[in-house]
Amino acid sequence: MHAPFRVATERTMFAMPETDIGYFTDVGATHFLAHLDGQLGTYLGLSSARVTGRAVFECGIATHYVPSRNIPLLLERLSRLEDADYNVIDQAIDEFYEHRTSGGGTHDDPPPVLVGDVRVAIDQAFSPRDPIMIMENLKSLSQGRPIASAHPTTMVKKKQGSEAHSLSSGASPVESSTASVFDPTPPVGAAVEAWATETMEAIQGRSPTAVCVTREAIWQAREKTLQSAFETEMGLAKAFCTTLAGDFVQGVEAKLLKRGSEGPPIWDPASLLKVDQEMVRGLVSSAGGEGKAVAGFTLETGEGAGRDRSSYGLPSEKTIRAMVLGDKRTKGTGKSGSKRGQSREEIVDKVVKAFKGKHGVRERVQEVLTRRTRVVESGAGAGVVEWID
Repeated sequence: MHAPFRVATERTMFAMPETDIGYFTDVGATHFLAHLDGQLGTYLGLSSARVTGRAVFECGIATHYVPSRNIPLLLERLSRLEDADYNVIDQAIDEFYEHRTSGGGTHDDPPPVLVGDVRVAIDQAFSPRDPIMIMENLKSLSQGRPIASAHPTTMVKKKQGSEAHSLSSGASPVESSTASVFDPTPPVGAAVEAWATETMEAIQGRSPTAVCVTREAIWQAREKTLQSAFETEMGLAKAFCTTLAGDFVQGVEAKLLKRGSEGPPIWDPASLLKVDQEMVRGLVSSAGGEGKAVAGFTLETGEGAGRDRSSYGLPSEKTIRAMVLGDKRTKGTGKSGSKRGQSREEIVDKVVKAFKGKHGVRERVQEVLTRRTRVVESGAGAGVVEWID
């Protein structure tokens, strides 16, 4: 998770299943998950959902995607590099990327996941700090009811003489010539209902204590360095082997040793409502952090120390937002984004250029703009996009 280059193939599977055995997401995962876009990391950490294949790359978990049949060629290419500069390595890996195919062939990719309405629902449902509120949000969505306090980010696109339809339903996300309007109360579709039901049931089967600790650790890790997050996780690991060992022992015995032959683990407490949230917050806050370094452990040494772990992956929503708003310097350009209004096509082209034509960037930006922007319909700014926070 923390290496500068993380290559996914169609065979790759990523998951953080710790809460299923009464433990929390460790090995620096609290920091890594906290810095994925939106609430994607919280969703993965609490639900233990699996992300596979190309989606591992598209979600920002991997930095590159290379079909497994190309891995031998990639290894040969890397072995012949005379310059070990990270930018050279990045470009060499990118040479073996292949675009998504869906024509019925042997190497076709499954359709994209965790995009569109489901991706919007993830950010809405998992935004609260309190896991109980997260479960209430999932319950609402599973019953077809929008989350009352959520800031909707779904757009409805209208063409003259045709019915309105959601951009996430398959319409091109970069057709700025077509007017778009913001729907303040988007309906909850069948896909979101099914996703919410499945996710709610998954979390209900996890250790309530582990779910609460994981949520709080990810929440606090947003403001921590990776080193500090590791130190906190060391303190939490000690707690799960002592004062919080009950669920951990139950989970390991029931899930790993007995493989479910004697039924599911018996968690104590048995529900999120019975977990002492103040205890959890205090535990995570005091478990580690700056000034409580683990003896003999120092992170970020050697070549590449201090390097941003997302430097060679797809652009984050934060980077794309900066290009839309024109208020930040963008990778590779050394210049701020434009102050004037921009169309979707202009933003896509600028980000692709800033990332030096990296494969997957264009599709990534189009998907984010679909969810997070709207097109101004009329007036002096007609045709330009606005970011929706």
